[in-house]
Amino acid sequence: MINQEIVSKLVEVDIPTSEIELQALFAAMDNFIFVFDRQGHHLKTVATNPALLEGLAPEERRQALRKFLPLAHEQPFLSNVKTALRTKQTIEIEYSLVVDQKEVFFEASLSPVQRNSVIWMARDVTERKQAELSLKESEERFRSYFNLPLVGIAITSPEKGWLDVNTKACEMLGYTRQELTQLTWSELTHPEDLILDIELFDKIMSGEIEQYSMDKRYFRKDGVMIYTNLGVGCVRKSDGSVDYTVALMQDITERKQAEDALRRSEEELRKKAKELEQTLRSLRQTQAQLIQTEKMSSLGQLVAGIAHEINNPVNFINGNINHVDEYVADLTGVLQRYQESFQPTPEIQAEMEEIELNFLLEDLPKVLNSMKIGVDRIRQIVLSLRNFSRLDEAEIKSVDIHEGIDSTLLILQSRLKAKPDCRGIQIVKEYGHLPKIECYPGQLNQVFMNLLTNAIDTLEDSSQRAVKEARDTELQFHQPTIWIQTKPVNDRSISVHIVDNGLGMTEETRRRLFEPFFTTKPVGKGTGLGLSISYQIIVEKHGGKLECFSIPGKGTEFIIHLPILQQDQQPNAILPTLKEADCSVESCN
Repeated sequence: MINQEIVSKLVEVDIPTSEIELQALFAAMDNFIFVFDRQGHHLKTVATNPALLEGLAPEERRQALRKFLPLAHEQPFLSNVKTALRTKQTIEIEYSLVVDQKEVFFEASLSPVQRNSVIWMARDVTERKQAELSLKESEERFRSYFNLPLVGIAITSPEKGWLDVNTKACEMLGYTRQELTQLTWSELTHPEDLILDIELFDKIMSGEIEQYSMDKRYFRKDGVMIYTNLGVGCVRKSDGSVDYTVALMQDITERKQAEDALRRSEEELRKKAKELEQTLRSLRQTQAQLIQTEKMSSLGQLVAGIAHEINNPVNFINGNINHVDEYVADLTGVLQRYQESFQPTPEIQAEMEEIELNFLLEDLPKVLNSMKIGVDRIRQIVLSLRNFSRLDEAEIKSVDIHEGIDSTLLILQSRLKAKPDCRGIQIVKEYGHLPKIECYPGQLNQVFMNLLTNAIDTLEDSSQRAVKEARDTELQFHQPTIWIQTKPVNDRSISVHIVDNGLGMTEETRRRLFEPFFTTKPVGKGTGLGLSISYQIIVEKHGGKLECFSIPGKGTEFIIHLPILQQDQQPNAILPTLKEADCSVESCN
């Protein structure tokens, strides 16, 4: 608006006597000024912007008002002139004119100077009007975008209050516009998202950032939680402080629910895949165990069958050899008395000398005695074979485990003998005084078989190496040996130590020793199930403990811990280690 103090001065000045002063005032202002009388006749013109008067000839500048204004503006202007003269008050008006085919906007004031004249002071405000129009158009565009039902839009104060929200935001949150403007956005935010949201909002307030985005959860009025993708920007004042913030909220609840459902489905599928993998592994292990068990069962049946078939004729021989011994004794006695009572004829004497009758009479009892010993040996072997097979002892029995160890050694006797490429294996037994143990005898014999077979395998490998590397004096005189020691641990458990002085193993191999299908033997020589099955038999079937200790190049020790009674199973009990065992690898070597 035009400076009111200048207008007041103009009102006080007498035009005829103060023309010079007025001209100076007019020239100092960025306006052009007309002086009109009550009837609208032009009296005087001054313009600081000469371009405004270029279209008017000097003689035309003193014409009537209609020469300066379009007809539509003339009557309102005259009415305002009369009102200003009547009320002695300045009247402010705005209008526009077409100048050089362009619309020019003016802001003017009509101020009474004398009783019959007014000063019309006008200013070109086209730039301001254009800026206002642009701002209005921008606001209208923003309002049209604001009301679009695409995303929720909220304008908030620096204090986190809702200043305005669009219809979409109200629909998303379940509140009316009036209700939301009475709340802050922090009141509706999920607690787990509130900390991050406030942290980022505070960074906008401090000027560290201008905008941010995040996935954020809100609680609707009905208590239902919704997911949104939130984008926040700010509008700042001239001093840099935040005037307000604009938040765009896109409802992504369905997408999040789909993602959660997909994630749960993937987790379920991974879980099922893992279960299937475990099931497949268990099936493979069970299948291999069944094959191994079937092999052992077949071996047991074969051994039992052989023992049975041998046992029958041996029992027949053993039952009759005593009678033969008696018969021979009787016949020998009769023959001796006959020799004493009668003189043999020359023919009989010659035949007696030919068959060496005296030697026969002396040697025949010895032969019979040797036959008795042989039969007893066969009976012991048969008993050991039957003891190993244990086909009639599938349930828990109280047994002497020494019998099982001895039976196993008898079965493996042929592998202990010397061969061209390896030395014979020496067995050292150190049996303690043990009570009978409640166990599954056949399965326990299977464990002894697996452990002793492994010990024999490693000793054969080391012996073959010694033969090939005869230059190595230490290997050349190496005696392959297996120590078997049994002893009571306490009144509730016993231990069995099986130690060899073979090649030993690395720590990595020892850690994986009881894994199913793990083996260090060549393909076709080992299945990797013997020790795994042995571990299950000792730990799961008998509630015991199976440990392995090894020193590379020195040997290996297996320790079996078994409860004496099955009701005393203590699978988690602390049992002796290699250092505590009397028969360690180092002490036995």
